[in-house]
Amino acid sequence: MKKEQHLSKGNYLFRGDRQIWIIVLVLMLISIVEVYSTTASLAYRIAGGDTEHYLLKQILLLAFGGFAMFLVHMFPTGAYARLVVPALLAMGIWLGATLVFGMEANSARRWTQVLGVTLQPSDFVRIPLILYIAITLAEKREQLKSFSYVLFPLVFAIGAICVLILFANFSTAVLVGLSCFILLMIGNIKWRYLLYVLLLAVGSLVAFIKLAPYFPFSTRVATWASRWDTFWNAGGDNFQGLHAKIAIANGLLWGKGPGNSMQRLVLPESYSDFIFASLVEEGGLILAIIVMGLYIWLLFRIYAIMRASRKPYHTYLCAGFGILIVLQAFVHIAISIGWGPVTGLPLPLVSMGGSSVLATCIELGMIQSVARQQKKELYEGEVRDVA
Repeated sequence: MKKEQHLSKGNYLFRGDRQIWIIVLVLMLISIVEVYSTTASLAYRIAGGDTEHYLLKQILLLAFGGFAMFLVHMFPTGAYARLVVPALLAMGIWLGATLVFGMEANSARRWTQVLGVTLQPSDFVRIPLILYIAITLAEKREQLKSFSYVLFPLVFAIGAICVLILFANFSTAVLVGLSCFILLMIGNIKWRYLLYVLLLAVGSLVAFIKLAPYFPFSTRVATWASRWDTFWNAGGDNFQGLHAKIAIANGLLWGKGPGNSMQRLVLPESYSDFIFASLVEEGGLILAIIVMGLYIWLLFRIYAIMRASRKPYHTYLCAGFGILIVLQAFVHIAISIGWGPVTGLPLPLVSMGGSSVLATCIELGMIQSVARQQKKELYEGEVRDVA
């Protein structure tokens, strides 16, 4: 094995998979229009009627997220491996501290302030968790033949993080846990081990729900129980679900046009948890198909990068982040059309919010880093290994 310094040809900066850059840009443009449209009532309630306040804020958040994606994709993926375990431990501590000292809203402590910026640690903890699983699946193939090794290094890490998230954010905990389980399936873990893990997860979740009222931390279990009861017994037609359905029904084929949605004025979190319903009312079935098509296109591009990967670590990294992003998108869409109980999951790269946008951009930046290394589109001064 020898070292060779490789200087890229070409004067372009955005390397990796160009189609992913296009998908991200289009989703961000849709976000700018929809956030501006859906935050009108919020601006009058909180920002003194300044309707451009949240527009400028979202543009800055998206710009910062795009810069983070660009910055992350410049670094080789091997650079993350050395920091995964310390980062995972630090994120676990951050989650625990948020449960005790975090900002409380809607009976949950999900947010902390860092240098005056409000962040949600559950959005960031999934990054080192997926990297840790990817590294373990790639480098510990022989050890993973033993259930004890699967149970403790992998399942214990996943379970501990999901439990910490679960106290304040049920839907995110389930999303992260399900994504990690799918990644274990892709990683060729023995089926009987996966069955044991599934039974353990379901049993632990039931036990948590039963014991949650006795925990000292504020939890959302009662709220979630109410939402599940409403979904199964009333078809999901609570206030939020009902107005989301009305918004989608009003959209018809072409929609009412940007800024003409009526349900955005009464639908809670129309700029975040229900932004898909708002964009369908304004853009109709056509825009809904375009948005869903963009996420499917993104999944196919990530799958293409996985297929081209020669390193198992790269394959699992792309699979883990791709599953997280696209699964979150379609869970959000399913909830908006009444196919699931109401949750607080934003639509990736479209909903208003800083933590979600930044975390998603970092994940996509890592995928792009894999793509550019496959194409040998390295930056000046980088060194690559050549057989």
